[in-house]
Amino acid sequence: MQITVDDESGFVLKSNLATVGDVLLEVTDHIQSKNRAIQAIIVDGKNIPPEELTQNFGKTPISEIDTVEVRSAGLAELVVSTLEEIAEVIPELPTDRYDLAQILAGDDPASCFAQFNQFLDIWEVLKDRQAQVIGLLNVEIETASVGGASIARHNAMLNDCIRNARKSMESSDFPGLSDLLSHELAEMAEVEEQIIEMLRTKI
Repeated sequence: MQITVDDESGFVLKSNLATVGDVLLEVTDHIQSKNRAIQAIIVDGKNIPPEELTQNFGKTPISEIDTVEVRSAGLAELVVSTLEEIAEVIPELPTDRYDLAQILAGDDPASCFAQFNQFLDIWEVLKDRQAQVIGLLNVEIETASVGGASIARHNAMLNDCIRNARKSMESSDFPGLSDLLSHELAEMAEVEEQIIEMLRTKI
């Protein structure tokens, strides 16, 4: 089996390994020792997405694999890139929240369904990217504090708030949804900006 790491072929394993999972673990340790993170894993020419890196896949004998290619990037580079993506998303939150509030205050509040889903999609993208950065920087969300509470506590409160917003939408409780948008979610968005600024200081 040929192993290529960042376009350098002939990566030599330190020990005699039997499975693909063991190989990837050793390569990962090597990459992390250089303060880098894996971006892509390609096995026999096929890009393997994270959801396919299962325990069963890891048990695949190396005798069944011809080539493994791993591509990585510097942690700082990945963090900066991801934070830039977040910076593009955050400004959309107040705009979408305002648009939603306008619809809810109008004659046909039920028509905000599509706008509401778009608003939640933005939150989802924001939190996914934020989680990536937190993982790359090894930030402990239980102890890292922003706005007087830990990031873990903030995330739990945000999840509760979004859950309540969904319930309000499903039950056509438009005044309740409007109240959440105007107060709780508005405050949550401000904390998100503080979290991003805190993460920038960790680079």
